[in-house]
Amino acid sequence: MRNARIVALMALLAASVTATAATDGSAGAREPLVERIDANRDGVLARDEIEAFVRERVRVADRDGDGAISVEELRAVREQRRAARAQRRLARLDADHDGRVSVAEIAERRAALMMRFDRDGDGAISPGERESARAEWRHRRGD
Repeated sequence: MRNARIVALMALLAASVTATAATDGSAGAREPLVERIDANRDGVLARDEIEAFVRERVRVADRDGDGAISVEELRAVREQRRAARAQRRLARLDADHDGRVSVAEIAERRAALMMRFDRDGDGAISPGERESARAEWRHRRGD
């Protein structure tokens, strides 16, 4: 049982790396994990700051208040984050703000993204433009 709790706690901490700063699912800037842990903003992660961060994460996830996180509680936290992420994605794609994303909205968004690579403005992406886009992407990634 102790090992299961440790695994659940470590999984929760690992999941917190990608969690948004807002826990209510509202859109918000992602705050790096280090900055969320560094309570006094001195750039140093002290043991008490790490422990306080973990305690707070456990408190939020510990739905039954027993001081430990069960698999069910961990799943609930992950599902809540997944739902919030899906809501943010929907909001970005929902151009007419009707709470739904139509094929037309998705197509328009994708076309607009792809047309960034249309360097000559002819309304199409040539093989050369695709290769330039790939090279740019590799350069950004540091390849």
